[in-house]
Amino acid sequence: MNDAVIDEDSNYSFVAPEKGVYMLECNPKGNKLMLSACNSPFSIAMPEEGWLALFKPNGVIYFEIPVGIEEFPVEISGENAETLSATIYIENKEVASADHISAPQIFSIKCKSSDKPRLGSIRLSKAVEDARVKLSSPLLPIFTANKAELITRDARVAP
Repeated sequence: MNDAVIDEDSNYSFVAPEKGVYMLECNPKGNKLMLSACNSPFSIAMPEEGWLALFKPNGVIYFEIPVGIEEFPVEISGENAETLSATIYIENKEVASADHISAPQIFSIKCKSSDKPRLGSIRLSKAVEDARVKLSSPLLPIFTANKAELITRDARVAP
């Protein structure tokens, strides 16, 4: 997917030769990437120091909180004067929220340790345009828009 040209549509397809977890690397380099069809669960994995860049997000993205974690950072940013609102949840409990985010804002999320992985989510709304989200260690930088399709630390789809 390295041959995409800025301001031109490029179409790619992938057929898995057998069941399993596959990774497709893609960097749209300032363009947008749109998944137009998929017949299997998928998640988006970011580089360790990478951001998930979104255009006018309005909805929820999900991530895994591994076993034993008691604190983790979530970084959210608008772009320049472009603002957005964000609410962070662990399971269904709100743990942090902010409106009018433009510059990078780090949320230091504290929670009780658990002996099983938990589901975290971020509700993004009121985005003027560009927004960015970053998950850092001890979290894996893996997101999905459908919680049933979240790929977890042990490379399986969440139950």
